[in-house]
Amino acid sequence: MIKAFGFGIVLVAAFCAPGATADPITYYYTGQDFTQANSPYTTSDSISGHVTMNDPLGDNLTLSSVAPTDFSFSDGILTFDTANVPLQDASFAFTTDGTGMITNWEIFMEYGPGEGFMFTNDPGNISSAEDYASNTRERGENTSLPGTWTAVEAAPEPSPACFTSIGLLALVIRARKRTFPGAGQIGRAHV
Repeated sequence: MIKAFGFGIVLVAAFCAPGATADPITYYYTGQDFTQANSPYTTSDSISGHVTMNDPLGDNLTLSSVAPTDFSFSDGILTFDTANVPLQDASFAFTTDGTGMITNWEIFMEYGPGEGFMFTNDPGNISSAEDYASNTRERGENTSLPGTWTAVEAAPEPSPACFTSIGLLALVIRARKRTFPGAGQIGRAHV
């Protein structure tokens, strides 16, 4: 019985161990306040948001295009996300350092005529740093200070097989106790 119980524990541990696949990772962008703005934008507005990938960006990428599984960006007036901007109307390109952190970027989104975001920190394109949001004729922009990126990896979740294994092991232990009333008293002397 001890061998069967030990085997059950090993089985549950195997099903509950994290998988070999990478967990999704979300990169968060925080832009600097706009330095120029036309109403309804103000110099207190900025672009912020996130992109989520199935796998972390690689180390030492050189302005490589990526296709996120999810994204959402807002400037306080408009919000662009996977629900309202098809991926064909959005492009994402990143440069990373030796640890996979974003150092340069070019992101473009267009929702309709005159409505969109563009933000970049690519020294070879446009300017050294630019956040630009447009709502038809109104706009807000920052052409001198780049925003910052942070990355947060999703916590691994146990697989459904893990929960099934735990439930089955509990049922087996309960059944063994009913069948063999002394089964819960392993190693104790009976008087």
